[in-house]
Amino acid sequence: MQDQIKLGKGDFLERFAQHDHQHDMDETGLNLAQPEIARLITRALLEENGVFYEILYSCIMPTHVHLVLDTSIDIDPSNLSSILKKIKSRSSLEINKYLNRRGTFWQKPSYYHLIRDDNDLERIGNYIIENPVKAGKTKNWEDWPYTYVKYS
Repeated sequence: MQDQIKLGKGDFLERFAQHDHQHDMDETGLNLAQPEIARLITRALLEENGVFYEILYSCIMPTHVHLVLDTSIDIDPSNLSSILKKIKSRSSLEINKYLNRRGTFWQKPSYYHLIRDDNDLERIGNYIIENPVKAGKTKNWEDWPYTYVKYS
């Protein structure tokens, strides 16, 4: 996958959490959790949900978005790169239109991890839904309006 960033050796979630914390504390850029921007991101996510992927978890944070996608619907899980490209392309087009601006919206690289088993899925899913709590945005993950869990 071209847009993978290698975070080094060891447990993916522990390494990712260190990097993610930096994004959680950055309040200098555009807030993706503004209602209209979050709505546009959600619309882009849902456009092909159930067609090429199934969203299991998602969370729109002020500076980034977390997703767990089941790509087995499309049979070819290597299509993750093209799926992310479509989501980023559609959402950036609509957000730029809304903000009356042009240019690159999303950062080029995406962090990804192939989930190997149910334990891995549970750990990563819990990390995603608890991210707004850890970042001090809400006291309970269920109160964060931009979190989605397919099965709860």
